[in-house]
Amino acid sequence: MFSARARAAALLALAAAGTALAAAPSRPTQPPIQAGDADAGRRIYMEGRLSSGAPLEGTARGTERLAGQQAACVSCHRRSGLGLVEGGMTSLPVTGDILYRPVWRGRPEMEMARTTGPNARPAYTDESLATALVSGAGANGIALDPGMPRYAIPDADLRHLIAYLKTLSSKASPGADASTIRFATIVAGDVTPERRKALVDVMETFVREKNAGTRYEDRRRTRPPMDMEFEYIRYRDWILDVWTVTGPPASWRAQLDALYLRQPVFAVLSGVAEGPWAPIHEFCEATRLPCVFPTTDLPVVDATDFYTVYFTRGMTLEGEALAAYSKSQPDDAPGRLVQVYREGRPGATAAAALARRALAEGRQAAGVALPAGETASPAFWERLAAAHPGATLAVWLEAADLADLASLGAGQPGPARLFLSSSLVPGGAGLVPAALRARTRLVHPFEKPDQFDLRVQRTRTWLRSRKIASPRDERTQVEAFFAVSIVNEALMHNYNFFVREYLLEQFERMIPSMVVTAYYPRMTLGAGQRFGSKGAYIVKPGDRPESPSTAVSGWIVP
Repeated sequence: MFSARARAAALLALAAAGTALAAAPSRPTQPPIQAGDADAGRRIYMEGRLSSGAPLEGTARGTERLAGQQAACVSCHRRSGLGLVEGGMTSLPVTGDILYRPVWRGRPEMEMARTTGPNARPAYTDESLATALVSGAGANGIALDPGMPRYAIPDADLRHLIAYLKTLSSKASPGADASTIRFATIVAGDVTPERRKALVDVMETFVREKNAGTRYEDRRRTRPPMDMEFEYIRYRDWILDVWTVTGPPASWRAQLDALYLRQPVFAVLSGVAEGPWAPIHEFCEATRLPCVFPTTDLPVVDATDFYTVYFTRGMTLEGEALAAYSKSQPDDAPGRLVQVYREGRPGATAAAALARRALAEGRQAAGVALPAGETASPAFWERLAAAHPGATLAVWLEAADLADLASLGAGQPGPARLFLSSSLVPGGAGLVPAALRARTRLVHPFEKPDQFDLRVQRTRTWLRSRKIASPRDERTQVEAFFAVSIVNEALMHNYNFFVREYLLEQFERMIPSMVVTAYYPRMTLGAGQRFGSKGAYIVKPGDRPESPSTAVSGWIVP
């Protein structure tokens, strides 16, 4: 966490260029911006690809050659264009509204300011910005930091890139104004009343306490002492909307569009759905609306999307983790692999992921699908055991389908190994019949059982002290508390940039040092990553239902 002095120094760094060197010659006068220039400029900025299709090339630190994605502006200045301050590295804002206004040192209203010399500059023009990009001389005639590439770029592509930079802005995104910032949380589909309450209680309690704790900040923001101005300008009261969408998933997008049109929000915090998250994900991508750590086992697994940040890849991760484990530990997954799942339920996604992974490796995984409406009766388990004696069974079913699981071990020889999912069956180890416990393993994408209580102790204390703890749906509450906590922390260190993309970019440096934690042992987000936790354990139930489970594998990252 930055000290006040460090944050103030970082803000200065975000507004000005670095060391003094001789000015470089200027570029020729740039022709007027034309329609379509910004689209071509976006490809240069985001991908390092010129309008000809050739890679963008540049030189940093005098001799370091960069090309293509390495040379792309987004690598340092990020999608928002607002740069970053991390460790000893500073990359400056390059949004049009910042570049095309002067950087002052001192206070202009007191007539004690300048725009010349180190850490100050006049406003850029198209010509001086072109010079900076090619030759490295800032608008004040002082050379930019050596880490800023000097680009070999045609004049036409310079015009494209400058046009795109003008589309970037540090102005507040929809949902934020001078005094408030509005959020939504989403409840989608046939979510049980208990689960809805678990989510909403956490969100509303957090927002109410956050606003009460900063009730004097509106006054301080408008009349701060000079030395505290930087501290108070960022405070906003939070407003929380609960967006409830009903009916089949295919209808959710239209409902969300209508809710957003009626009242835009700055970001979606957490959320739950009975069904796939895809309609909400697609809405957020289309609206460029951050969706921060929803509780779902059915995320959209797409490496190109930006606006939704998930805890894990959900059931896809679990299926792939089991495939990796069964390949690396064949003695713990002996016999033919048979998967059991219910059509249209989350387990079907895990089964499909495992089957794809196995097929790519030249292995086979048979599938037994329970049709919608058919029960997993004792007769079903007996038929399964008879049809696949000595097999390894991956049972991707939920607790309601495991009531008669004991019938699976009643006959001989029964399965050689039984795998269940900790996500689909919370507390699943306690549901395993005595006759199957020694043969059972669980795919466990959470912290190890022997360390789990310590990981969530702080959140549990917060929930109990507010009298909103929900043992039946603790995961929803813990994940919701993490989502609101990380957004609150990010807004406390946002340099007064209430920009959606900048919010998401801050998570990358914040997650490893978060005091509030979720269920997951290793949460990290690199540039462009949208899944905080990447792996899973395989755990073994204790000898008795009350006995603790133990991990039998290391952290598996498929």
